Amino acid sequence: MNPMFRSILPALLLSLSTPVMAQGVWLNGTYFENAEEVALCQAVAAEVQDGVDEGLFSPDYAVRVLEQCLRWANP
Repeated sequence: MNPMFRSILPALLLSLSTPVMAQGVWLNGTYFENAEEVALCQAVAAEVQDGVDEGLFSPDYAVRVLEQCLRWANP
């Protein structure tokens, strides 16, 4: 299994399987109702940043991935 997916898998499984009341979180001046989804986006962003550091992705790509994930987290 790809190491990137292996490292975000726990956050993904937790966000999909944990039946808890959603608690909000502020990130960069924006309020997100579901903290678990934001945590997942942050885990994905960290992995993409590792790819940027290794030369696999461009910095612009990393920004787009985070922005799209946060839009998904706060429809």
